[in-house]
Amino acid sequence: MRENLNIDTYRKKRRRKNFYKYCKYAIIAVLVLSFFALIWNFFINQRMCSQDTSNFPISLSGDSVIDFQKNETGFAVLTNKQLDFYSLSGIKLRTVNNTATLPVINSCGDKTLLYEQGGTGYSLEKGNSTIIKNTIEDKIILGKVAKNGNVALVTEDEKYACSLVIYDSSSNQIFRWNSAENIITDFCFTDSGDGCVVATMGAKDGVTKGTVYGLNFSNNKEMFKTVIGDCMPLAIKLDKGHANIICENKLVVVDDKGSVLKEKLYVDKLLKYVLTQNNYIVMLFSDESKSIAKLVVYDSLGEEVSQTELKEKIRNIDSDGRNVVVLTDNSVVCCDMQLKILNTISNKQNVDRIICIDSFVYDISMGRVHKFALQ
Repeated sequence: MRENLNIDTYRKKRRRKNFYKYCKYAIIAVLVLSFFALIWNFFINQRMCSQDTSNFPISLSGDSVIDFQKNETGFAVLTNKQLDFYSLSGIKLRTVNNTATLPVINSCGDKTLLYEQGGTGYSLEKGNSTIIKNTIEDKIILGKVAKNGNVALVTEDEKYACSLVIYDSSSNQIFRWNSAENIITDFCFTDSGDGCVVATMGAKDGVTKGTVYGLNFSNNKEMFKTVIGDCMPLAIKLDKGHANIICENKLVVVDDKGSVLKEKLYVDKLLKYVLTQNNYIVMLFSDESKSIAKLVVYDSLGEEVSQTELKEKIRNIDSDGRNVVVLTDNSVVCCDMQLKILNTISNKQNVDRIICIDSFVYDISMGRVHKFALQ
């Protein structure tokens, strides 16, 4: 009986010993595999980065760069001679000749609107083709394109202060809205492209008055009209049914019925702003009493996400909604949306323009486009 008990005890100890041994081998195998996985990922990332930057720097044609914008397939560079489309890896996709005196571009999705400010012609471009080319009767003040290909043009009008005219992707006029007294300062398409929110500026008794309108192209009418007070609207952006109106003295948030949800007055002077596609607004302020710049990130409801003070002179800012890049007199400073510094790229005295796309910084200096990793 005791012999059987000793055998059972021995077997239990042996099974326990084998179990611990197998666990030890399994843990070692996992650690080894994890190590090789890290090495492989590092190798792949390094290879991707080297491939992404192999076509840079890019030499540009033209005497001066007018605009530099990101789009769904890469980025577009407008010079005084032409409009060039590039992939993110720096491959030129297409060139459109530019003969306009005051050319302007606006990109949305994979489409870019090219028009002449003060002229009557416009074209809708993609990286591989011209979708439409059209000439209208009235002079163009401002233009934008929606993801679905609708084109909106703010034009001069003899009877009104200005007019907003919407064309579909076949150049057919589908909507017209006349502003009798107020000047349209900016507008933003809805996600579907079948409506927009318009910011206007007028004056009454010597006081500047800002007004926001919600327009529906299919109903051919105003959905709402909201007076936002003594301010000059500069830009407008739609996010999840909310409209963010950037004014020179405050940030106003209205819902899809025109009700004011938030009104935030600025303490300091607004210098620059960026409206991202990921529900963020990045603003640069000047604190004249301290001679410093203040960078602030807000969400789509006007709530502050992060803030930092910068002692260097800021020349430009950009954000893709995941990162923020700041161009100072000597460097490009890369941050996350919490404004934690990820990287500083020095020797950037000659940089004119910067954009941030997918963890990379693209800058233009001395007639060339350069590309750098954010981290």
